[in-house]
Amino acid sequence: MKSKVYTINGNPIPLARARLFKQKVYDPQRNKKLVASIDVVSQHDDEPLLTGPLHLDVTFYMKYPSSIAKSRQLTYQGKPHQTIPDLSNLIKFIEDICSNDVVYHDDCIISSITSKKVYDANPRTEFYFTEAI
Repeated sequence: MKSKVYTINGNPIPLARARLFKQKVYDPQRNKKLVASIDVVSQHDDEPLLTGPLHLDVTFYMKYPSSIAKSRQLTYQGKPHQTIPDLSNLIKFIEDICSNDVVYHDDCIISSITSKKVYDANPRTEFYFTEAI
């Protein structure tokens, strides 16, 4: 299986919990998920859906902290990001936008994950899937 890199530009988005409002449950990220899914679909290029088991490799490139002077920002390039949002919620957002016949049918076919958060001048999320061994 060939690996294909998917990129979502902009600040990485963590998955938010469903909310309750007037006795109804709603998804506060419905629009964000829809936009990100459309972006991933366009990058998938009508290729067949992936089947498992899969390994997900994802890197979240986070913007520099606002407290860091521009002259010092390059010293943070590629260094680990260790504040909110937490890594597990970032991964869950990626799993959700790729499921429901976008890249694969259901995220249960992901059997292993490698992920990291690092600082970068260009905030984005890059990920790819390979066959798990």
